[in-house]
Amino acid sequence: AQLDTGWALYGGEEPCAYIKKLYPYMGCVHYKDILEGFADMDMAKIHIALGKGAVDWAPIHAFAVEKGLPEIIDQDLSPEDFIRDLEETAALLKNA
Repeated sequence: AQLDTGWALYGGEEPCAYIKKLYPYMGCVHYKDILEGFADMDMAKIHIALGKGAVDWAPIHAFAVEKGLPEIIDQDLSPEDFIRDLEETAALLKNA
């Protein structure tokens, strides 16, 4: 399985707990973030670069590193510069 952190949170799951639960079946972690208050927002407007939204990414990253899970980044949409958001996300994870 591949867990998308943003969509897990959107679906009502706490992403880190969910990853730990699914770990035996996990092939990789797929990072995506969504804005605080996402439940009351249009789905097309909830996307934000990792670290700028509601996903608590640091414990997910620590777990992925500990377990040797590959980590990938993605962003469906961006309110800012899409490529810069992906570069910032990559730097965030690299420097964690």
